[in-house]
Amino acid sequence: GAAAGAVSRTATAPIDRVKMLLQAHHGRSGLSIGAAIERISAEAGWKAYFRGNGANCLKITPETAIKLSTNDRMKLWLYGRTHDLSAPERVVCGGLSGGIAQAAIYPLEVVRTRLAVAPPGTYHGIADCLFKVARAEGMLA
Repeated sequence: GAAAGAVSRTATAPIDRVKMLLQAHHGRSGLSIGAAIERISAEAGWKAYFRGNGANCLKITPETAIKLSTNDRMKLWLYGRTHDLSAPERVVCGGLSGGIAQAAIYPLEVVRTRLAVAPPGTYHGIADCLFKVARAEGMLA
């Protein structure tokens, strides 16, 4: 599961990097998809498309583990069983477990986004990004 998640995240990393760059520059004129691609390529060639991918791959394992384990716990806690649930009951359990998983891995999501959209040289890896963000903006950044 974790390996498949890392492979899929890596395969889509270039598209994700362009998307995040466009989202970070929303409202500013002059950044089209073509301009974003050129800007990323100018940073460091093809490797620039994978900035932030390490954090993205690192978060997939705990995210999946938390989702799966809390999903079963939610089923037992809310309905007293893990099988034979209706579709709405499964949606409730899945939504709650997904929300819990996202809250737990949120720091890595912040790191992934910061690494992807910050100017080159701002951060020197995942740990450096975590420490700099926590120091400058606090633990709730």
